[in-house]
Amino acid sequence: MPSTPNKLTSVLATLPPALLRVAWILALALMPCAQAQKTPQPADPQALLAAFVYNFCLFTDWSVARPGNEDRDFVLAVAGKPLPTLAALGKREVARRPIQVVQLGEGDALPEPCDALLCHALTTDRQRDLLAQAAQRPILTLSPEPGFCQAGGIVEFFISEQRMRFRVSLPNLNRSRLRIASRLLQLAEILPAPAGGDQQ
Repeated sequence: MPSTPNKLTSVLATLPPALLRVAWILALALMPCAQAQKTPQPADPQALLAAFVYNFCLFTDWSVARPGNEDRDFVLAVAGKPLPTLAALGKREVARRPIQVVQLGEGDALPEPCDALLCHALTTDRQRDLLAQAAQRPILTLSPEPGFCQAGGIVEFFISEQRMRFRVSLPNLNRSRLRIASRLLQLAEILPAPAGGDQQ
């Protein structure tokens, strides 16, 4: 137990400057409320993951792929192991749209509408099925599972040399017609698009 906070503190300390402030504030905000303290406690790994998921939702543009969706909630579907820290996102917004977090049951299809999908500790078959469904729609897919981008996902979170990192598959992003802000793409490990592919 004592080693967990130290490890996470190390990860937070080495985040890229452009994401550190947002990730830290969001991670703390997503943690259960506690008595006010002068010294903030380190965020737990699940809160950190939730913060990065939220960050990607904030800096992704759906307007080209799905115009005219401003009048409804932003739907974030979660498949697999529940992530309790995501519940707090129900009090937040993306592009002035309230976030609705939907936990999918085993065998559930993606909801309609759906803007983002987090795959968390899924079986290979279940992940393959959901990514096949998402591939036909403008859905931002994210996961901390190894090989997620190669399986058809867009954003894959991972830790390398005690640093939180993420990779983005340009082929899968281009297919979704979504646009991720260049400030995030510049910090990502990019899996390139085929010759002739382009992502602004």
